[in-house]
Amino acid sequence: MMVNTKMREDTETLSEIILAADQFCSAVEARNKDVATNLEEKELKAKLGLCRSQLAYLQNIFNEDRLKLDDPLVREGFRHLITAMLWIAFYCRTFIDFRLFRKVILIESIFANLLIHQGDMDEASGPAVVTTSVGTMPSPENQMSPVSSDQSLDSKAKLTRQRYILLWATLCILVLNLIVAVVGPKWKQRRLERPPNNSSPALKQKTSQ
Repeated sequence: MMVNTKMREDTETLSEIILAADQFCSAVEARNKDVATNLEEKELKAKLGLCRSQLAYLQNIFNEDRLKLDDPLVREGFRHLITAMLWIAFYCRTFIDFRLFRKVILIESIFANLLIHQGDMDEASGPAVVTTSVGTMPSPENQMSPVSSDQSLDSKAKLTRQRYILLWATLCILVLNLIVAVVGPKWKQRRLERPPNNSSPALKQKTSQ
C-alpha cells in the first residue's frame, strides 16, 4: 500500500514537472519575440523544438497512464527534457530573469530528488523474499557473514552520500551559471562604455557626462 502511494505521488510530481516545463517554454517563446535577432537564435529555436517534442512524448505517456518513475523510458525522456531546458536557459541568457531561471533549477532539483529516493527504495526493497521449508534452507556457510553485511551497508551509505554530493554540485553549477548570465552582460556593457586609457581628458569628461 505504501509503495503504491509513493508511486502515485511520484507520478503527480512528474506531471507537475511537465506542466512547469511547458510554462517555461511558453515564457521563453513569448520573450524571444520582443528581442532583436541574434546569432544564437537558431540554436535557441532548435532547443525549444526539442523541448516541445519531449513534452509531447511525455504527455502521451501520461495519457496512456504509463508515467512511472521506475520506467527507464520515462526517466530517459525527462533527462532529455531537462537537458534541453538547461540549453534554452543558456541561449536566452540575455533576457531570462531570476524567476524564470529559478523554475529550471527547481525542475532539475526535484527530478534529481525523485531519482535519489527511487534508488533508496530499490536498495531498501532488495531481492524478492521467497519462503522455503526447513529442508531447503541454505547451509550456514552459504549465508552472509556479519562482516559482509557491514560492508554492504557501508557501500550503500557511501553511494547515498555520493548522490547527495552530486545533487549539490549540480545546484552549485546552476547557481554559477545564473550569476554569469545576470552579471556577464552588465559587466561587458560597462567595459564597452568605459573610455580607453590613452584617450584625451576631454573625451573622458564627455563620456562621464
